[in-house]
Amino acid sequence: MKKFLIFFAIGSLLLVAQSIWSVFFHTRSAPEFVFILVVFSGIYHKPFGGMILAFILGFMVDSLTGLLPGLFASIYTLTFVFCRLAGRRFYMRSYPFQVLIVLATTLLAKILEYIVLNWLAERGHPGLAFFWPMWPLFVWNALAAIPLIGWLERTEQRLSDRYMHHVFEHRGFI
Repeated sequence: MKKFLIFFAIGSLLLVAQSIWSVFFHTRSAPEFVFILVVFSGIYHKPFGGMILAFILGFMVDSLTGLLPGLFASIYTLTFVFCRLAGRRFYMRSYPFQVLIVLATTLLAKILEYIVLNWLAERGHPGLAFFWPMWPLFVWNALAAIPLIGWLERTEQRLSDRYMHHVFEHRGFI
């Protein structure tokens, strides 16, 4: 529960950073820090808690974008499940593979978002213009994934019981 709350707080801060980035640089193709956290959560976290975290963070992104209620909540949940299933098949602890999985899931999420928005729109949705210039989003997500996943791994390690036991033992508390 402690790990869930800490990663929820991290996700909330990343959502604020993502929103500030978009407003500050006046761009649609800002790095999706929360999406990278969902991919990381799919690789490292337990199925139930990580899926709940992905859904809640997606719902928070939905509340900021206002495109379609539940769109990002469902996409983030599906992304978590995809990363969880891929994590069982592949060795995903290396940085190059983590960047590749961020790129692949970004592509799948944007295609799914495009299909849903295009299917629901009768005469075309004005938000669909984001689909063709996706390469800046891929570049931003790849560049942001490298330090962000490293930082999240260190945070995950610090939250583990073995690490805390080692720290307390080393400092003479145990």
